[in-house]
Amino acid sequence: MVADAGKQSFSSWSPSCQWSPHPVTSNLILTTSSQKLLIWDLRSTSPSSCLSRLIFAHARSITDINWHARDPNLMATTSIDGSVKGWDLRVGDNNRAVIRLADWGDAGTQVKWNRQHDYMIASAHGNRLCIWDTRVCRPLFRRDPKVLIFDGRKEQFPSRPSRRMTVAYTASIGTGARGIKLSHVP
Repeated sequence: MVADAGKQSFSSWSPSCQWSPHPVTSNLILTTSSQKLLIWDLRSTSPSSCLSRLIFAHARSITDINWHARDPNLMATTSIDGSVKGWDLRVGDNNRAVIRLADWGDAGTQVKWNRQHDYMIASAHGNRLCIWDTRVCRPLFRRDPKVLIFDGRKEQFPSRPSRRMTVAYTASIGTGARGIKLSHVP
């Protein structure tokens, strides 16, 4: 049905596609087309009206999308422009983001909502990992794996690490050595 969306034609390749994981919105699919976020409603009776919303989300191409882990009305996008934005289906203005975050310098490559904390979102920008508190729109954690040394030794953690969240990510240093790094979010 998506391919036959009537008069809607988008020439750009759509790198991201995701079904809603929530039963109440299981009829919705997110896709991207360059800077646009498209929301498709498969309950539509006509192929020409299955495009439910078209959101001009970013100044540059969207690189990743993610439905909120618990709220069926929220989704996030990240883009080559370096920003992370949150979108709410309940907001009438299609082009108004309810969350705006930015880690300037590198393109955003991935975005994921935390499955345990409704207000936390993670994004990747180049070699950097950011964990954001969407209530205050600032990073709780920012780590650049290029500054870490990985030679098989155990990473040293503070003696009283926070139990709020542990972040795991891969690191590639110089000669291609790889490893899993664990960091606690304060």
